[in-house]
Amino acid sequence: MNTPLYQGTRPSLDAVPQPPASPTLATQTNAQAIQRGAATLDATLNRFYDIQDFGESQRVEQHLRDNNAALDTEFDRLAALAPGSEESLYDQDGRLIPARLDSLVSQHARNIDNLRTRYIRPAAQLQSDTLASRIRADLRTRAYGKATQREIHTSRQAYAANLTAALGQHHYDEARDINRRALQNSLITQPEADYNDWQYTQQSLIRQYQTAMAQTPLDLAAQVEDGLYDDIDPVQKTALDRQLELALRQTRQQIPLTAQERAIIADGGSVRPQYADLPGDTEDMRTWRQAKRTGTLHQHRAAIDDAWQQDIFNAPVLKTQGEYNQWKHNLVKTYCDPQTGFDADPDAIALAADDRIAHNLGLAGTDDNLDASRFFQAIDPQDISPDMHARWRHKADKWYFTDANRQEHEGSAYDEYIAQSQQIKHDAYKAFLFWRAGNPGKPYYTQYQKACTLLAERASARNEQTAINASSYFDKYSDGDWRDGQKTQDTAALAAQQQAYARRQQEKIASAARARQTAAQTSAPNLPPILATDIENIPDEAPGAYLTRADYEEIVKRLGDGPLLLGTLPGRGSQRASCRVPILGWHEGQGTLLTRGARHNQLGKLGPIPALEIRFAKDDNSQPLTPAQLESHIKARQRSTPQPSLFATPDDGLLPPLDPNDDTLDTYENEAIETATPISETLPEELPTGPLPLTP
Repeated sequence: MNTPLYQGTRPSLDAVPQPPASPTLATQTNAQAIQRGAATLDATLNRFYDIQDFGESQRVEQHLRDNNAALDTEFDRLAALAPGSEESLYDQDGRLIPARLDSLVSQHARNIDNLRTRYIRPAAQLQSDTLASRIRADLRTRAYGKATQREIHTSRQAYAANLTAALGQHHYDEARDINRRALQNSLITQPEADYNDWQYTQQSLIRQYQTAMAQTPLDLAAQVEDGLYDDIDPVQKTALDRQLELALRQTRQQIPLTAQERAIIADGGSVRPQYADLPGDTEDMRTWRQAKRTGTLHQHRAAIDDAWQQDIFNAPVLKTQGEYNQWKHNLVKTYCDPQTGFDADPDAIALAADDRIAHNLGLAGTDDNLDASRFFQAIDPQDISPDMHARWRHKADKWYFTDANRQEHEGSAYDEYIAQSQQIKHDAYKAFLFWRAGNPGKPYYTQYQKACTLLAERASARNEQTAINASSYFDKYSDGDWRDGQKTQDTAALAAQQQAYARRQQEKIASAARARQTAAQTSAPNLPPILATDIENIPDEAPGAYLTRADYEEIVKRLGDGPLLLGTLPGRGSQRASCRVPILGWHEGQGTLLTRGARHNQLGKLGPIPALEIRFAKDDNSQPLTPAQLESHIKARQRSTPQPSLFATPDDGLLPPLDPNDDTLDTYENEAIETATPISETLPEELPTGPLPLTP
């Protein structure tokens, strides 16, 4: 058996004790080395413990995160189940079942309780336990927070669905209530709620406006002027007001049947319904409508055809094809409606309007087409009615004893001359439109030749002595630039049109002022039409007008107890709406008062009328008045002006203070006095006793 060479330190029993050795440099060095080694070992062990505890804390935190994620996933799964099912968190009515949610929380709380940790340091263990306890305590809050979020999401879906349903059914009050409750429950913000409320109010007002416009446009016009729709956005309201004016123009009111007509119907006969004048009718249209009622509309055929041709020639400068299509539709309806039209040819009007629209918009191919409207308008009446022109000139050159004789003979000859010329141009114009529609793509020169040929044929048929040759038109009118094309749609054309209109208005005002001055100075026997710019608008519903007392006295002296005011809106072309309303009486103040009934029912205009060309006539039943009767009549015809109430609430919502010495009433009375120019300044100092120069 081998014995190891070194068997460790052993005590020697027979050794003699020795005194401790004195420290040397070598022993000190060794001791320091041992101490450094021990310190390094401690640091290494501490680092190991820290890493071990950190790793354990990460494992615990990962477990806690996974537990929270598992709670979220399980909540979403159970919440997605059908309400009322076995595992669902919600009952059949969609209400949360707290016991099942608490059970879910307890299950995941046990997962945290069952967690076993292996920390080395007590401090790390305490920190981990604290974190786990906090996470465990937050599980219930987390679960109910998820439930709250789901309720919010569900509420938002229900809010959106209910709101969509309310708006779809136009229940705007209900939509505003839903919006208010959504704000109370913090589903929407205050700015969003305010905007939604404004938007629903706008939609409600617009809906009411459109519904009333389709049913009772006249009543709606009064409501608009009374301010019931002032809260509508100005841009929207402007568009709606334009639609309302069109609706007023298309209002059809059937005239009640007479006793004789009812008797005819009772006997099994038929009576053609008759319609009242439309708002916006011109004076000529009122004449034609009356002729239609009496069955004599054929006598006005030339004037009707000339009117729609003039309207097409004076087509407005619009921007889009859609706007022109609406203009065309209204034009055809005005002249061709079976009930309220004037029996014009709708196909001819449609063709003429399409041709004019194409040239105004500069559509493709228009440069190769004859602008028929401009061409036929440019034809001199003398070139197509030479016989009638010679007859008129013969009568115009004769000597007459009186102006009445001259008017009877020369005037009738001129009217026949113009009427025949218009009829020839209309017949040729209509024939050319139908020819071109059936022969599309013809060159410009071919179209021009055909137009001249058709014009010559119609003129030859109407002239008894003179035969018209188409060649007479070729050279005379060939230099005209009928192909305006793109030029008429330029913005510059619209601006020039507006400037020309404004210039004409200024000229009319200046002419009216000169007529007033002349009438006052010379006591002219004839009363000229007046461009009155002193029109005040009042809300009375009955169509009529009021003058100043001085004006009314003079008019009644002249026209009797049934004076009429004939007013025409200043404008261009044949579409100049006119009114024929009774003068209801007089008012304190100056200017002319025009009732809302006159503006809506007859002029078809919404809002104030700033100016009107005024004439006067008498009703067929008007009776002259004696001086005694005149005084009594004048007193009875004063208009009572309603005064503002002293208790009216001002804009700030506060009632004015009641002061017995307050002169508020006097102030209101003073404010009621108007300052416009009276019509009496336009009348002669002594009105002539002869008939008015203007026929009713």
